[in-house]
Amino acid sequence: MATGRFPDRAPPLLAGLIVSLASGGCSTGDGVYDGLDRADRAVSPGSHESARAQPEGSRVVAYISGRPVTTDDLWATLAEGFGSAAFEEIVLDRELERQARLAGVDLFEQDLRSERARLARTLSRGELDEEAIGVILDRLRDDRGLGPARYDALLRRNAILRRLVADEITVSEPEIRRAFDIVFGERIQCRLIVVATDREATSLRTELAAESNDLATRFAQAARRASLDPSGEFGGAMDPISPVDPAYPAALRSALASADAGKMTPVLALDGAYALALVEQKLDPEPRTLEAEHDRIARVLRERKERSAIGELAARLVREAQVEIIDRSLAWSWDRRAR
Repeated sequence: MATGRFPDRAPPLLAGLIVSLASGGCSTGDGVYDGLDRADRAVSPGSHESARAQPEGSRVVAYISGRPVTTDDLWATLAEGFGSAAFEEIVLDRELERQARLAGVDLFEQDLRSERARLARTLSRGELDEEAIGVILDRLRDDRGLGPARYDALLRRNAILRRLVADEITVSEPEIRRAFDIVFGERIQCRLIVVATDREATSLRTELAAESNDLATRFAQAARRASLDPSGEFGGAMDPISPVDPAYPAALRSALASADAGKMTPVLALDGAYALALVEQKLDPEPRTLEAEHDRIARVLRERKERSAIGELAARLVREAQVEIIDRSLAWSWDRRAR
């Protein structure tokens, strides 16, 4: 079921910045090809020991058919292709360490274990034993290209961010009550069509209202044909909407609450678009009590607020960091990241 329009990271790079050395001058006379001879001897089969004698600042990371590949060989391609994503992680890590020192935040092993368990629980949407946590996180690391270094950095980064935002996260009783009403209170099952102009929306409504039979089917067909909302792919079908859910425009919620099941709403002016909804069913509140669900709702709300605050803090730290890039390939990638 679509929810409508309302409500990876790159592979790991080399550790540290690689600085390429400037090439030396050429000799003259009989020795002009000495450099080529030395290079040929260095990369010939069985000569790996000679190949390891690389210029200072570069090192061999692999061999292809006996020929060495150095960090200098890799750097420009990696920096231009994935440099901004990797460098952003480094920028954030450095800024977080600085902020942690200023705030007197010390991390302990328990903080990292908690992040590990929280990450697995988020992915699985449930409580897990240690073995299940390991399986889920191994799968995540494979999917995201998180090797040992980046995985450890991720846990540490999240733990520091969580500690830094902890004091600003509060959950009020009215928020808990509203969340309870959204999840367990009255909800409305509907279909939605979103178009660009009032004229188009009015024309669609007139066309659909001209016949009274099989309105739901005809509405779904019109949504697939004309709706700009992602739900159009599913015939405009939406997840049940609570009349008090602020994730949806007030005009839509009010119109849905006022319309009877099987009826269309008037044409609604939304943010930069126009909408038409069909109420299919009004769902009764679930037999739950606020007292029984209070603590679970409070935990969920806090975690959501934490995620939002963590994302905002991380973005701000990267945005405000005093970054000076001297490598041309990395600078090219970094400058393009916001385009």
